Amino acid sequence: MLYPRKTETELSKDLFTNPTAEYRGTPFWAWNCKMTKESVDKTIEALQDMGMGGGHIHCRTGMNLPYLGKDFMELVKYSNNEFKKRGMLTWLYDEDRWPSGAGGGIVTKDLKYRIRYLVFSPNKSDKNEIENQNFSSSGQAVRSENRTFLARYGVRLEKGYLADYKRLEENEVLPSGQEEWFAYLEISGDNPWFNNQAYLNTLDKKAVERFVEVTHESYLKEVGEEFGKTIPAIFTDEPQFSHKMKLGFAAERKEITIPYTDDFDDTFKKAYGTSILDQLPELFWELGEEQYSVARYHYHDHICERFVDAFADTVGGWCKNHDILLAGHMMEEPTLESQTAALGEAMRSYRSFTLPGVDMLCDRRELSTVKQTQSAAHQYGRDGVLSELYGVTNWDFDFRAINFKETGRRHWG
Repeated sequence: MLYPRKTETELSKDLFTNPTAEYRGTPFWAWNCKMTKESVDKTIEALQDMGMGGGHIHCRTGMNLPYLGKDFMELVKYSNNEFKKRGMLTWLYDEDRWPSGAGGGIVTKDLKYRIRYLVFSPNKSDKNEIENQNFSSSGQAVRSENRTFLARYGVRLEKGYLADYKRLEENEVLPSGQEEWFAYLEISGDNPWFNNQAYLNTLDKKAVERFVEVTHESYLKEVGEEFGKTIPAIFTDEPQFSHKMKLGFAAERKEITIPYTDDFDDTFKKAYGTSILDQLPELFWELGEEQYSVARYHYHDHICERFVDAFADTVGGWCKNHDILLAGHMMEEPTLESQTAALGEAMRSYRSFTLPGVDMLCDRRELSTVKQTQSAAHQYGRDGVLSELYGVTNWDFDFRAINFKETGRRHWG
């Protein structure tokens, strides 16, 4: 239990004036250079002098150690021992940078574990015409030539609405007045951010199990005896699925992608009794004024459940079985729209977090985001919530800056 003092009948003055490690801040400790025992000693001493309760060992760009290699794991163990001597806590982090899942590219060297997505295209082609790629540190689609044909459609629009559509057989004549569209399953290409591999297929439980095997089992082997003791939690950062795209306007004819995986239509049929591929155009066009697509609702619901079952439930279940808290936060938390595009909904994933959290970058205010996390903690009986704070606020940001933002001028006390 992270907060053993909560069983006390009242908050003591001693605890309030001199909190124990679990009640103190634990910053991300960037491993972004050639890490040595000397640099570990220097940083841990500085963290203690600053009044911190420990730190999250956070791999960042510039780390000159093979991720999860022998030297890396030895320094993790050494760091934990040094924290332990000082009554501080070691918080683990489950990825090389972010988002969590690829295991620094170790997992996704194997194509079967790579993220994939459905391509909806006005063009028939066995290969994607790869143009300017927009590489990013996220699970957004990285286009490749590795695609499989799924279905062909005839679509007719009226006044920007979906008036009629049909899934066509391979050689079926396109009905008069309809335009042709095609659906493909595509496997992600290489992305420099993931060490020239790809992001994880977070809709596939076996892929996530492989991620756990590579990452979590490595920590278990090296420092597992301290799980639930001096190592309270492991932080997962921005897990997500391939981001949902949409047409810019109804008549636009361009390729767009949505999250999908090899057996998605099979599990969709099992859940709802119909094929999503038979109804696919309803995901991209409105049916008409005050008309709503049940298929679209079912797609968003099912893609969210596939994601939560594969990622949060798998990682959280492993953590529970090994006496370590699952902490961290999800991708694109600020609004329901942003959540829908990147992970379905944040709160459904919280069911498997034992210390659910949020991300507050750039001195923002996201009260509804925090409320969701607090609500989930109450619903599931969690001991607390976590917040990643102050990222992208520059070096001189401190508590006084909050007052400045709210009043328009600084109060120095």
